[in-house]
Amino acid sequence: MSKRLAVLRGQGGFTLVELLVTVVIVVILSLAVRAAVEGYITKSRVARCQTELAGMRMVVQQYYVQNEIYPTVQDIAAAMQAAGIKWNPNDPNGLKDPWKQPYIYFIPVSNYANFKYVILSKGPDKIMGTGDDIYACIFGVSQGLIATPGSPSMYSQSSK
Repeated sequence: MSKRLAVLRGQGGFTLVELLVTVVIVVILSLAVRAAVEGYITKSRVARCQTELAGMRMVVQQYYVQNEIYPTVQDIAAAMQAAGIKWNPNDPNGLKDPWKQPYIYFIPVSNYANFKYVILSKGPDKIMGTGDDIYACIFGVSQGLIATPGSPSMYSQSSK
């Protein structure tokens, strides 16, 4: 029996400390990879949102060319659907931004900064009026705040 114990004690293996150090290293590496991947995912979602907004902007511009007026909040669904875009903020199968929020169309108050219309995604934080909002207007597609802090709100009629 003593020979058997001597043989078992002589076998090489990993100690608990070595195993814990290995697990900690693997966890740290996986967290670093995850952070890098999440950055790329956010960038790709922003790019997708900008592309979708550019397409919707073209629909609104085409509506203007045909009707000599920009669509109202009440007309936007019909204009988008005529172009094959499932615009219905209340429909779970309707078009959503990459963060699963409905796009918002509104006419700015008092023709704010000569914006005729705004199509808006609340962006990654899902809060309207923050610096990560992505929007399309007569001037193109952009990201950031539309209204300056402290100014009267430019948001008038919005579809939720």
